[in-house]
Order: sequence, then C-alpha cells, then structure tokens
Amino acid sequence: MTWAGAFRGRKEEVLEGGIRVPAIVRWPGTIPRGTISRQVAVTMDWTATVLAATGTAPAPGHALDGEDLLPELRGARPPRPRTLHWRHRRAEPPMIQEAMREGALKYVRLDERESLFDLDADDREASDLATSRPGALARMRRAHDAWFADVSRT
Repeated sequence: MTWAGAFRGRKEEVLEGGIRVPAIVRWPGTIPRGTISRQVAVTMDWTATVLAATGTAPAPGHALDGEDLLPELRGARPPRPRTLHWRHRRAEPPMIQEAMREGALKYVRLDERESLFDLDADDREASDLATSRPGALARMRRAHDAWFADVSRT
C-alpha cells in the first residue's frame, strides 16, 4: 500500500501518511455503538489494552511501553495529549527517519532535515514551523535525542 489519501508520506515513513491509521473496534456490551475517539495511539497500546480487557497483568519485570485505551474506547475519558516517538531506518533509498509527537506538535527529522508541524492546525504537514518556532524545534530535538539514547541502552 502506498496511497495515504491527503496525508504526506507513505507506509514505512514517519510522516502522517505512513503512521496515521484508523482503528475500528467492536465489543458489544462494552464499547457503545457509534463511539468515536480522537485519542492518539500507537501499536504498543493494543497489548496494554488487551491485557486490561482480559484482567491480565503483564509478566513480572516486563514493563509495557503502551497504555490501556479502554477508558477512551468506552467514552469514559476524553482524549489526552501523548508524547510518542518513531525511528525508522529505510534501506532503499537509504534514509534515517525520526519523529516525535508531543500533543499537537510533531518534530520530524529526515536524515539531517528537520521540520516542525502543528497537527491540530495542519494535519497534512504542509506548513513547516521550524523557522518560526526554533525554541520548540530545539526542545523537541533534545527530548527525542534523549529518548533515543535511553532506548538504545536497553
């Protein structure tokens, strides 16, 4: 699949066209019919959600990277801001792609080129705010680099 609709990028890329995927969940008696959640989530959240739904605790000593989405799916909790990170090394053509989302702000680094987007105002990632918001860009770069250094140690 390479078509991402109106979003920039495609699968295997960190732009919205590569990482934004809708989820359809059906659970009669638990999730009300017609529930729509705008909660930002990642694949790792489904492990935490399924464990919570089945009343199962993670194995001792195995912390989960994801979060339980049941409160949002049940409509019991409004969407909350999340800080999420992505890093992908593409083989052909060679490229290191990285991104960090903090609330509505998204930092993107494609090889050495950095961009900053406000996804609430521009979910198509058409208006790069890197030059108009250098402080936010630098702060997110530092936070993302610290995250990568941390996960690289484990």
